[in-house]
Amino acid sequence: KGIVEDAVLIAGGDVEVRGGVAAKEAGIIKAGGDFSARFVHNARIDVDGCVYLNDGAVQSDVVAGGNASMSRGKGRVSGGTLTAGRDIDINEAGSSLGVSTMLAIEVKSESGDHLEEKLLSFKEENKEIKKRLGERSDEEILAQASTEDTEEFNALLLKRSNLTKRIERIERTLDEEKRRQMRTLLGRKVVVKQRVHAGVVVAIAGREMRVAHSMGPSHFLLDPKTEQISCKKGEPDSSS
Repeated sequence: KGIVEDAVLIAGGDVEVRGGVAAKEAGIIKAGGDFSARFVHNARIDVDGCVYLNDGAVQSDVVAGGNASMSRGKGRVSGGTLTAGRDIDINEAGSSLGVSTMLAIEVKSESGDHLEEKLLSFKEENKEIKKRLGERSDEEILAQASTEDTEEFNALLLKRSNLTKRIERIERTLDEEKRRQMRTLLGRKVVVKQRVHAGVVVAIAGREMRVAHSMGPSHFLLDPKTEQISCKKGEPDSSS
């Protein structure tokens, strides 16, 4: 009912904090459902459902699988990152001091994260092999290899070939995943009902837009033709 400070809270369903989360060092809340509170400060919130905050989030990392709504009270996001799988609806983004603030819409993808990790690992392995073999072709490497090195070099060349194929497959899969996310996120919106301060970054499906100057009520969405973020003044029509 009161304030949650430095704590780790994990729940399979919804989490409701009547007051707020005000962590001094690290406050972490994970939930399989929705999360609601008056405010969060210096905290990490990661939920599969929606996030509802009255007064907003300060210097926090907030991730919602569904909508993120912060427009009932002050509804301000200042510092940190707010990420939603669906729409974002807040009153104010950033601050007059230009504190680093990001509003992002992206689909959670554990398989995509796993592939990114594998891709990085394979590229590191390939980098180490490159240090050993250099930029030479397979033929040049074997022609210049001593008798005792031939077996080792053959094994490294085979490994390099297999790694290159794996890297290409993962990159194709990730590219397809990004395109699927792009289609999924068309029509999703970041709505700021009162003020967007200069320096705020809006990201949708991997595309980014940095706000160059402070603006009044605005909303951001992907343009289906250019697949880039479009900024429009005012709130969106209820039909859009």
